Amino acid sequence: MIRYTLIKSERKTISITVTPDGKIVVKAPVRAKKTDVDCFIREKQEWIKSHVSIQQETARKREEFLSSRLEKLTFLGREYPVVLKKPYGFDGECFTFPDLPFEQLRPSIIGFYRNTAKAYIAERVDFFARQMGVKPSAVKINSARTRWGSCSAKASLNFSWKLMLADKKIVDYVVVHELCHIKEMNHSPQFWSEVEKILPDYQERKAALKLVQLKITQECWE
Repeated sequence: MIRYTLIKSERKTISITVTPDGKIVVKAPVRAKKTDVDCFIREKQEWIKSHVSIQQETARKREEFLSSRLEKLTFLGREYPVVLKKPYGFDGECFTFPDLPFEQLRPSIIGFYRNTAKAYIAERVDFFARQMGVKPSAVKINSARTRWGSCSAKASLNFSWKLMLADKKIVDYVVVHELCHIKEMNHSPQFWSEVEKILPDYQERKAALKLVQLKITQECWE
């Protein structure tokens, strides 16, 4: 039987989560019997094994990323070589950083991505906003862990700096997605119709975004 941690609460269903370190957490209703939970675990056994394997592979790649020498960085979907020398910089051909461990370089690298995102994403928002006939009240860059972008009820847009790791077409998809929320604050068929008007291939871009998320998960950008 698979080992797991059981958490009971005032809920109606049983759920399973595989933590980043590969542990199994089961959430169940207060009145759920252990036999019912065990039965649920057996039914989901293959799913659990698959996700544990994914988490273990992710952990292995994160460790590899941290321990290896920084040789290249991704910027707007392209990989550029890293030259370990002073000062910090990017000339369009390569990045330059002092010869320090990645843990020490990370804040400066993230700073570069954030600063670049402010100008680049603002320009893309302006481009598509004019095309769509909408006007956001603000455009901000954040460090959200699980969301690429968001739109508030007051039409204020927020975007993750991690978009600077994605291809330009993917960045445009996220920008258009959030701008469409100014018109439709939901994910109804009408919302997706608005997205498709601007980006007929949005489904391909949306699928590609998941691969970028996987890459970021396997690296150490938090």
